[in-house]
Amino acid sequence: GQEITNLNCNWYILGGAQIAGNISGLYVKPTVTTTYVVEQYLCGNISYDTVMVKVNNTGIKEHNNDFFNVSIYPNPANNKITIIPENKDAIKQITISDITGRQVYFKKSEVYFYQTELDISFLQAGNYIVTISTVNNVYNKKLIIARP
Repeated sequence: GQEITNLNCNWYILGGAQIAGNISGLYVKPTVTTTYVVEQYLCGNISYDTVMVKVNNTGIKEHNNDFFNVSIYPNPANNKITIIPENKDAIKQITISDITGRQVYFKKSEVYFYQTELDISFLQAGNYIVTISTVNNVYNKKLIIARP
């Protein structure tokens, strides 16, 4: 993921040793399916999340640049976020899901927009996945909501 400053995160291989410390984002390219655990200290709380990188020999090429084509800021957020596609690709639909996959927000527009600000004050503090559907692509971005 993208490195975000001022986040105290430690990364581990599931059931194994620590592989990185004090870094929020991590780039890995395992040769076999591997599960990673991130331990995050945020506002005096410890939370954990897992990421499984599944390795299949499908012959499909990796698209390294897709992750960075949409910006969400601020992240971590409090009450509002702004979403901007960096390549000026028009946004058609936005969905926010909690870490269990339950949809907690949905916005679809007949008139496409190039930037939007969302009120997220109704969401509890925690980790979410924001799915942004544009005219040309679908992007998934992690959103952290942190409140004092």
